[in-house]
Amino acid sequence: MKKIFLAAILLVCLTMNARVWNVTTTCGVIGTINIADNATLKQITDAVATYNLMHCGVYPKTVKLTVNT
Repeated sequence: MKKIFLAAILLVCLTMNARVWNVTTTCGVIGTINIADNATLKQITDAVATYNLMHCGVYPKTVKLTVNT
């Protein structure tokens, strides 16, 4: 029971401190990724590149980040 409670608390904490990024892959798949607010630029780039690898089968050479306010 203690493990379930700790897992639920961890999930709530991660959800509250995450930012949703809209992603468009090289093969045209559009989706979203939840990344922590305090993630570095390298971590964001790696997450987006991995998302592209999972959906398109290609690891991109470059990742273009566009921030809209």
